[in-house]
Amino acid sequence: MAEEKSNVTIIIHGGTNQIMPNATHAEQHFHYHGMERREEPARTCLYNNVYVDAGYITRLEQCYTASDLATVVVDMVRDASIPYLDGVLAVKSAFFTRLLPFCPHLRSGLSESNLREQINRALAVKPTRPYGKQD
Repeated sequence: MAEEKSNVTIIIHGGTNQIMPNATHAEQHFHYHGMERREEPARTCLYNNVYVDAGYITRLEQCYTASDLATVVVDMVRDASIPYLDGVLAVKSAFFTRLLPFCPHLRSGLSESNLREQINRALAVKPTRPYGKQD
């Protein structure tokens, strides 16, 4: 019986490699020294493409009045990291009613007209600029 020889082709693209044809097993260990794993903060989808980070959810949980809720909404509108939220969307009942489950302490003033009025009032207040900043 003739012994057949096998042909093995190994193609290596960079890195450190060790070929051991007589090994009985192989182990591979990955060590990530000096590399930090960065995790994106958890974001919650409030409405269509409107995502907010956990900080806004915490602030919504601390709302006791419709005015408190309006202040948080306006801060979200002015936050550049929430690109799809603007003053028009903020006063739509389809948007702000989605916030109510995040506001467990909010018990009165929950009518759509009152919430819309409070948000419009808060939007009308021009934000103060830091000293020396000009638009």
